[in-house]
Parts: sequence; C-alpha cells; structure tokens
Amino acid sequence: EISKGSFYWYFKSKQAVFAHIVEAWADEVAGEMATQFREAMTAQQPYAAIALALIREAKRSRKIIPVWIEFLAEASREEYAREVLGKFHARLRKVLTELLELAVDDNVSEPEVAALASVALASFFGLLCQELTDPDFAGFQTHMTDFMKLIAREVVAARS
Repeated sequence: EISKGSFYWYFKSKQAVFAHIVEAWADEVAGEMATQFREAMTAQQPYAAIALALIREAKRSRKIIPVWIEFLAEASREEYAREVLGKFHARLRKVLTELLELAVDDNVSEPEVAALASVALASFFGLLCQELTDPDFAGFQTHMTDFMKLIAREVVAARS
C-alpha cells in the first residue's frame, strides 16, 4: 500500500500515470511483437506461425483491453491522452512496418507497407474489441486463424 503523498512523489498528475502505463505497455508489446514475429517469419509455415503469435498476443492483450477502451475514451476528451496514444500507435506501427518489410516482395512500396502495418494494428485491436462485445461470433482465434489461411493461400496463388 502506498500513501497519496508517496504516489504523487512518483507521479505528478493523473496524466503522468496514464503516460507511464501506456509507455510501459508499448515497451512490452513492441518487444513481444519483435521477438514473436521475427521467429514466426523464419518458421517452416510462417503464416500459421504468425497466426499463433497473434493469438498469443491477443491472450495477453485481453487482460488490458477494458483499460485500453477507457484510454481511448480519455483520448476523445483530452489532448494529452491523444498525444500519448498517438505515440503508442506510431511506435507499434513502426515495429510492424519493419517486420513487414522483411516479409513483402520488393515491388511493395514503403507507403503500402506502412498502410498494411496500420490496417494490421487496427484489425488486431478492433477484433479484440468485437470479441469483448460479441464473443459468440467474433472469436479472435477463429477469425485470425482463418484470415492467415486466406493470406497464405493468396500469397501462394500470387507467386504461381
């Protein structure tokens, strides 16, 4: 247990606590993404490995998604929250972009890779939010597994 005075010794405001939580989560997520997805891309069946990595990350993220939704609501009201979450999203998009650049063909442009990273991030959070509100239909694991099968099939077809 910590006293209010001690708490504010470490954090000067509610905004500072918010920023610290989001930055700590960004560190954790970015590190996990880099490790899991680099390993997945070198696997014998990379798309299945990526699906499993996404499912593992979703399992970890389910614990924080209700708090995440609160953070998004705060961002709709407060500039500091928009800035903090904007930095969080930018950091994850950067990691995703770097990982995707390793996986795509040379004919995919930098803006296209960046767009893919942005859509992938939005899809991840969106599917977790859907699962929270509609678990009977929008199960993350089922949809992500089926989606990665589709991507793998399309990539193979495109290369044929």
